[in-house]
Amino acid sequence: MDQGLEELVERARGGDGDATRAIVLRLRPAIRELVRGIVASGVDPGLATEETTIAIAYAIHRYDGANGISFATYATHWMHACVAERLVRTE
Repeated sequence: MDQGLEELVERARGGDGDATRAIVLRLRPAIRELVRGIVASGVDPGLATEETTIAIAYAIHRYDGANGISFATYATHWMHACVAERLVRTE
């Protein structure tokens, strides 16, 4: 597990905005990959980026590291789920 990322999650849960921004920056490659994949199917890139950022906020507050799943994996799951839900709502 990425110990630095896990520490940032704890700080972000406590209201540390800098930690939240650092998490988004750390997950930027996953965000770009997801957005690139769905933009190819005609989705607005701004909408996709917005949903992935919201998903990270959800993941920060719902994450439980005791289950053995890394935060990056958990956040990626939330990013896919939020984008899929938004696509369903906008169709």
